[in-house]
Amino acid sequence: MEYEKILRESGKYTEIEIQRRLDEIKYLSELKPFSKLKVNDKYMSLDEGGLNCLRGMITDDDGKALEGKNGVLKEIKNKIKAIIEKKHQKILEIDESKLDKFKCVKKYEIFRQISIKGGASKKELEELEEVFNLSNIFLKSKQCNEPYEILLSELLGLMNLDDKHGFDAILKDEDGKTLENYEYKPSSNKNNPSGTINDDSIEKIEKCENLKDENMKGWLILAGIDKDSFTFDTIYKFPLEIYNEDRRKYFDNLKLKNSNKKKQTRSTYGINIKKSIEFCNGLNLDYYVWKR
Repeated sequence: MEYEKILRESGKYTEIEIQRRLDEIKYLSELKPFSKLKVNDKYMSLDEGGLNCLRGMITDDDGKALEGKNGVLKEIKNKIKAIIEKKHQKILEIDESKLDKFKCVKKYEIFRQISIKGGASKKELEELEEVFNLSNIFLKSKQCNEPYEILLSELLGLMNLDDKHGFDAILKDEDGKTLENYEYKPSSNKNNPSGTINDDSIEKIEKCENLKDENMKGWLILAGIDKDSFTFDTIYKFPLEIYNEDRRKYFDNLKLKNSNKKKQTRSTYGINIKKSIEFCNGLNLDYYVWKR
């Protein structure tokens, strides 16, 4: 049995422990009704190898479910798929103490009362109100994400860059040498952020490809913004290199389509979490996630 071989070769378990694990899986394969399996602690703690072993016990030589086990097989396959998808997921460390930095905008009335007690003039209160109104507009806007890019740099401990024709932030060493480059894609979809690389080009792609030759690392950040509380709910950090090949393919296909058009289609390369995780798993590269 393949799973038994894996357990033995790991060197972590005694013969008694190995047999106990195999007996537990055999017990799970016979468990009825199926609803009990989904809440069974032994089943929930199985790793990919254990799940594959359980799948083998409830299928025939052709991989088809034994009688009455179709629902069980579907559940096992979904659980294995979820484990594989998170194989390279790591925890993203951020400075959580700065997450609520922009919430001060919500405290206008408190600041107003303090100003009144301090003898602020009517004009000064009007100016204070104007500051808060403008802040609300900027922080709620779907078109203006600059404040959130600044916040991302603070959360990740990076140097924010204002040049919109380059990267959004960098990480330097003590000697001032750039080690890492960051591309930010803040999104109003706070739970499932996505983004686009607008006006993508071979030059932009090569810029990312050349980072490795320059002994630098590139990262892309997908971050979901909660525009009611002016902060983030989730942040994903993916290696920038995972998109290189797909970006070239997209650009070449678009160029071919545009060759017969008078009006050229804009190059807009889309990025989402699902595609990014698939790329990382395919290239055996880790990615990082922080969630509130």
